[in-house]
Amino acid sequence: MLAKATGKEIIMTTNEEMRQYIRHPTNIPIEYSILDVTIEDKPHVRNISRSGLCFTTSTRIEPDKIIHIKILLEGYDFEVEGIVMWCRDSEDHPNERYEVGVKFCTPRAELSVRMIEKLCHIEEYRQQVATREGRMLTSHQAALEWLEKFSDNFP
Repeated sequence: MLAKATGKEIIMTTNEEMRQYIRHPTNIPIEYSILDVTIEDKPHVRNISRSGLCFTTSTRIEPDKIIHIKILLEGYDFEVEGIVMWCRDSEDHPNERYEVGVKFCTPRAELSVRMIEKLCHIEEYRQQVATREGRMLTSHQAALEWLEKFSDNFP
């Protein structure tokens, strides 16, 4: 199904199609804006897949809004536009009031998201090494270790 929203073409999919992608859990900070207004919030991505992402926020966002998202990773910034598919109360994150589901607007975003999925895993690995082993790795060092240990198993 194809829908239009604020002059941009949005590719809509069914729930079955949306679930075909593996969701990768993460806790990466993002920035977002709606209608060129940046929301002063400290949202974090809960999970990301090739077709979209879910993030937590203290601001309620109505479905069908076009949203511009910037994922902030050390040394990498990834920007994408999407459409808010749903917004619900957050039960798992008491400091954040809402969970927001976003579908990416363009199929070409899938290629970039694949890289972001890996970067999210690498960042999570870097944080785990710091917590569990007390080793402070740079993003580059963490990437080298993660690729050696886990890249063969990455879906």
